[in-house]
Amino acid sequence: MPSIAGTFDVTITAETSSDTAAQSGLGRLPLAKRYHDVLDASAQGEMLSVRAAVAGSAGYVALERAEGSLTIRIEDGKHYYAFTYDIAETP
Repeated sequence: MPSIAGTFDVTITAETSSDTAAQSGLGRLPLAKRYHDVLDASAQGEMLSVRAAVAGSAGYVALERAEGSLTIRIEDGKHYYAFTYDIAETP
């Protein structure tokens, strides 16, 4: 299956949480991304996260809006692309 891949840089900024959010483990993090390679784009978004009382247990959802251009190869009328990333551990 045809696919493309590239890299991106992301800046995540922690915001001060309300007392209620802090007590329940909720977090809100603005995102700024810059995509490189075949996807040449910038994006802004928000990530909502939650940490549970169990060590290593957490979850998140992120939404973003990207604007830019994507160079792809089209075969038989089908478009393919893939995004792959690693999330670094935070101290």
